Amino acid sequence: MTSAEMSEVISWLKEQEYWDLSELKCYLAERSDVVFQSPTSYYKILKSARISWQKAQKKHPRQEPELVKKRVKEINEILEELMPAIKAEKLVVYAVDEVHLLE
Repeated sequence: MTSAEMSEVISWLKEQEYWDLSELKCYLAERSDVVFQSPTSYYKILKSARISWQKAQKKHPRQEPELVKKRVKEINEILEELMPAIKAEKLVVYAVDEVHLLE
């Protein structure tokens, strides 16, 4: 990857509202025809853009059922409070399959 391409990627990353490794992979594949074999290469690009990332939890949250139960209750309370706006279609709630319940 040339330094000009790297600068373009870093500029693109800084324009994004959020960062997702899969989005970065797609962007590089489509724009620069670059596909790295190792995720480390993508992490290095994020680091070059001064973007930090967090790896998945090592301990599965379901191993602490009381903490999970507490977090689920908190989420349900938040959703209950927002339900009028959701039903009025003034608010949309998205769910992600990589939710870290204990954060």
